[in-house]
Amino acid sequence: MNVMFVDPKWNYELGYNLGLAYVLTAVEKKHAVSLLDMTFQSGFQEKYIVKKVKKETPDIVGISVVTGANYVHTLRIAQAIKRLNSDILIVLGGVLPTLYPDLIIHEPLIDALCIGEGEVTFVEYVDKIENKEPPLVKGIWYKEKDGTVIKNELRPLINNLDDIAFPNWDYWDMDKHVKASRFMSGALACGASRACPYDCSFCFEPVLRKAVPGKSYRTRSAENIIREIEFNVNKYGKYGISHIDFYDSILGFDRQQLEKFCALFVKHGLDKKLTWAGVTRVEMITEEWARCVAQANCVRLAIGVESIDDVV
Repeated sequence: MNVMFVDPKWNYELGYNLGLAYVLTAVEKKHAVSLLDMTFQSGFQEKYIVKKVKKETPDIVGISVVTGANYVHTLRIAQAIKRLNSDILIVLGGVLPTLYPDLIIHEPLIDALCIGEGEVTFVEYVDKIENKEPPLVKGIWYKEKDGTVIKNELRPLINNLDDIAFPNWDYWDMDKHVKASRFMSGALACGASRACPYDCSFCFEPVLRKAVPGKSYRTRSAENIIREIEFNVNKYGKYGISHIDFYDSILGFDRQQLEKFCALFVKHGLDKKLTWAGVTRVEMITEEWARCVAQANCVRLAIGVESIDDVV
């Protein structure tokens, strides 16, 4: 099957789409894939979309939807694609379809939803479509030809994150992305963990935790993270990578993982080549914790503030 993925954001300040990169990488092992990246387009550019779809002739288009603004833009993209070829299947995945599947599945432009993590689910969906079989796949909701919505049971979250292939960034314009990343140029995205065990009122993580079965907060091994960083530095170093931006919802909650990562980062000499940064909670940062990450060349930590009581 020919699968085109869409990164619908049009603002580089939103950073890399790490989740989409993981799913694309899983699918490319069995199917032809392409990417329509809207990051550096100025708003909605229908001619750009149509040109890309005509070139790639996809059977399935998978669109990553993280925010409400993404969703509005996504529907315009889906409409442009359907006008060109109504037989192309439009599948949405990401945070928004996972949190609001009953609302989004009834949108006429949408053929299916990938709910929860897509590395296994979406591959199985594409396999079923290729074999002309009903996509009776855990984590997939889809419409039959008469509009009937089929809600398959949800797929539990992936338990061992080390089993997931490193994201392949070849489909993105890395020269642009590395220079125009979220907080500082020269950055590449990485994830050391998924989810968060806390219940901050401003965050989607507590709601997401209830939406998908399985253990929510999971970490990769420190060794696996180091291998990915070294792999990416060797592969994309020509674009000027000098910084690793961790996209974790909470970095360093697993203290043992953090300490081992910092030790390996220094042992492998990465602290001489790279800085790194992430997001955490204020109570994570003890003097010992701060010294550990600083010695491994961490240069910035963003801290979520749940209420004014946290800062006075």
